[in-house]
Amino acid sequence: MSTNTTMPEDTKWTQKIQHWRSLPLAERRRRHLEPIPGHAANSVAMESEPVDEAWLRVRLAPRIRKRLIRLTGFCPPSEPAPKPD
Repeated sequence: MSTNTTMPEDTKWTQKIQHWRSLPLAERRRRHLEPIPGHAANSVAMESEPVDEAWLRVRLAPRIRKRLIRLTGFCPPSEPAPKPD
């Protein structure tokens, strides 16, 4: 005997996709590029060559900013640079 019960659909992931798609292109690009310095810092740390993430953010900020402008035509507001240690 088979029963035809349906499981409640988990819609959180679809809501997240809809939210992502509703964001302006510049904001999606910013969120996509923002974690790159952290990923790079973690990657080199795994190779036993640690580097300060704040230093990477300062070094990569101009490149990320140029990339955002080139991809979206939008110039995001500057964020204050982290103070070096």
